Amino acid sequence: MSVYKTYNREPDGLPDSVKSWKLYDSGKGLYFTTYDINNCDNMVEFFFESTLAYLCIDESNRLELWDNYDIERDKIIYEVYESSFLSDFHRSSKFIHEGLEIFHFLVITTDDCVDILSTCHPIITVTKK
Repeated sequence: MSVYKTYNREPDGLPDSVKSWKLYDSGKGLYFTTYDINNCDNMVEFFFESTLAYLCIDESNRLELWDNYDIERDKIIYEVYESSFLSDFHRSSKFIHEGLEIFHFLVITTDDCVDILSTCHPIITVTKK
């Protein structure tokens, strides 16, 4: 069973709740841009330089997550341990990445839950206008 822990490298000034704005998978990495629901001028960007997989699901379709896990509504990013998403990824890729350190992150917004498998921690940028 997956274990969700608040990401311990959050930068100062991270808002309690954000709304999804843009998800962009470029040749340089995955960019996920959000904005503060209380002040849309405050942007939060998550950049994952090396992404193996990601999954975006409307938060209303993650009922098991809300029912079975200790998820705080005022936290945006979690690191997931004992991840079923990572286990499924290894199985479906025929274990070609086994041995590689892969992190599972969950970013929660007011309208989406984005699961990201990455070989590095995200760079989180908070921009306040």
